[in-house]
Amino acid sequence: MIVVDIAVPAGRYGPERLDRIGREVAARLLTESDAVAPTVASFREWTRVLVSEVPGWFAGEGEEPFGFTVTVTVPGLWRKEVTGHFIARVTEGLAAAVPESADRIRREPAAWVQVVGVPEGGLGVYGRSVGSAELAELMSAGFRDAADRDGLVGRPPEGMSVDPTCGAIVPEDSVLTAVYGGVRFGYCCTDCRDAHAVRMSTAGAMPESVEDVSLQQVTESGPVELDPELLRRHP
Repeated sequence: MIVVDIAVPAGRYGPERLDRIGREVAARLLTESDAVAPTVASFREWTRVLVSEVPGWFAGEGEEPFGFTVTVTVPGLWRKEVTGHFIARVTEGLAAAVPESADRIRREPAAWVQVVGVPEGGLGVYGRSVGSAELAELMSAGFRDAADRDGLVGRPPEGMSVDPTCGAIVPEDSVLTAVYGGVRFGYCCTDCRDAHAVRMSTAGAMPESVEDVSLQQVTESGPVELDPELLRRHP
């Protein structure tokens, strides 16, 4: 559940350009260079990009009404890890949508992007609260549902591994790792790591080694609760 709210001065752009702004930004948030196709598709299903016009736009005395104010809302536990990624991708999307002002968007303070984290438990769907780990499961379900999972990513390059939650290719020496049954797993983010830890713990497997205490806390005290039906469908 990621919401990208893009505000622009009213009357600055016509309907077609407003539509292009939304589409260009949405297309760049996560691409197949970042993750396998099913993961990208699931991510987009759980993302909303909204473009709105603001009639009262004041940017300093005598200045023309130009610019973008963008708020990206993400689960709070993700904010630190994804902020740089989303700021860069949103900015590039805006530059692509308004190419005549691309240099201005990249070099001047014309595109303001703030990434806001919602406290854990503050997001909801299906009529109930959804935690960040469960949301990571839902957003990457396409990868785990794919029958040809191995074919989606092929053989990773030497020194790389496949994130077992979402299928992202990550360095084997990533700081986000855990060893189960003698196999070392790498993860693209803490929520993919923690979601895998919960699934393994449910199956009775404990990590033989962990990179930091946060994973140990997840597997031992189980603060993250996932829907049992979700676990059954996405082992």
